[in-house]
Amino acid sequence: MFKIKKVTTYLLIIAVIVASIRISIFSLRFLLGSDYPLVVVEGQSMEPTYYDGNLLVVKGVNDKYSIKPPDIIVFHEPTNRDRLIVHRVIQQVVNDGYVEFVTKGDHNPISDYDYWKWRVRETDVVGVVIVKLPPIAGYIVANVESQAMTIFTVAIIIIIIGSDIIYDRKEKKISL
Repeated sequence: MFKIKKVTTYLLIIAVIVASIRISIFSLRFLLGSDYPLVVVEGQSMEPTYYDGNLLVVKGVNDKYSIKPPDIIVFHEPTNRDRLIVHRVIQQVVNDGYVEFVTKGDHNPISDYDYWKWRVRETDVVGVVIVKLPPIAGYIVANVESQAMTIFTVAIIIIIIGSDIIYDRKEKKISL
């Protein structure tokens, strides 16, 4: 029985750590004013500024007119809103009361540049990058936020509760 208690203690510690990280990430949404306060870089388009796996802290921006070159922004890809892109603003374009941004990845050669593809509407902007953290932080956050980790955490909690119930029943039978 000692081993079961020890294992459940370790599982509980893991579940508390994962839950704490998730709660912290959720809280950052309010503190930074962004639905996506933490973004993990995917790909090489922003090298050497950011590398694959870097964790970026993103601050929401209410006044989109304040975004100017050479700010680095995170935005929804125009053709796939589920995908976030990290690019540098190279030009701000104001049109009839709204603003658009011409963006480019630092690693992308100018010959590959498509002016219209990377013209971002203000409504697609998630925020401005304010801090870069190392890739290990990005991998941790990506895994903690994954659906698999959510299922894992819930499973751990169920196992702990179940094992405590079974352990308590066995202790009661022995003491009778």
